[in-house]
Amino acid sequence: MLQFYALLLISIVYASIAVYIDIKERIIPDFLNYTVIIGCFVLSVVESLAFDFILIAAASFVFAYILYKLGVWGGGDVKFFVGLNGLMFFLAGFGWPGILYLFFASAVLSIPLLMVIHFKELIELRKRFNVLETFKMAVSSSISSAAVASILLFLKINLNISLIVFVLLLVVFFIVKIPFYLSLILLAAGFYFYGTTTLFFLGIALVLSFISITLIQAFSITSNEILRKRVKVKDLKEGMIPANNLFIENGVVTEMSLSEVISKSLKGEAAKPLITTNAEGITKSEIKELKRMKVKHISIKESFPFAPFLGAGFVFMVFLWIALK
Repeated sequence: MLQFYALLLISIVYASIAVYIDIKERIIPDFLNYTVIIGCFVLSVVESLAFDFILIAAASFVFAYILYKLGVWGGGDVKFFVGLNGLMFFLAGFGWPGILYLFFASAVLSIPLLMVIHFKELIELRKRFNVLETFKMAVSSSISSAAVASILLFLKINLNISLIVFVLLLVVFFIVKIPFYLSLILLAAGFYFYGTTTLFFLGIALVLSFISITLIQAFSITSNEILRKRVKVKDLKEGMIPANNLFIENGVVTEMSLSEVISKSLKGEAAKPLITTNAEGITKSEIKELKRMKVKHISIKESFPFAPFLGAGFVFMVFLWIALK
């Protein structure tokens, strides 16, 4: 127990220092990350868990490095991610699923955190929010959600399916949307069998749907408008991060999002890469090439420290594990 609280204290200090430095200087010192990673390895040797730790560290690095190559975050974030996963391995006993837990918790928490950081700008762009349309979408989504929850509750009670299967089925039906008319039929059946329970499902789903859709809209506005701007090529500076990948198609420079690049690749349509959305930013030679290609403007995205989101995701997962233990 003493070891657990000592590790928890070290983890909080480590995450706090990394977040502070990343916010202030936009870098996480290698010394800080390597100290924690090596410390975790030494502990794994003492605990006879060296092989398991090496697997977790390797898997964490590969996952984080892929995101680095996709331009999601920087090199310091990769090592910070590995360090946090190493600590989670000892604190909560998370194996490789902990990698996904940490990433998705960080990604989900990044949305409200970004809203707080850019609250002033979002207020100025409040006219972009269509409250009525959002409410309509929330009603449609909540009816489907309540209908699915009701029918799955019926199956759980009558077929005695486990809670895990219940949750998995619920997730599947959320991803694979059912027709609206069928949702209404299922909702009516839910009212018939469960009455107030289905009404409770509907109320909770409506609130969660409205909040979720509003957050998604706010995140979209933040990422596509607040954190992006058009910059003249002559005003570009080394280290600026392109918002999109730049490719040469038929002698013309074209901006493409990651989804467009993947779509073209699947169709077998090749394009010569010119600049990618690497977290390290644009180089002097790439700026020179853009000028040579006579490109006038490109979209630039504002970089933001990712350590606060990773730190928040880490704290959330550890304390959630403590609460559920």
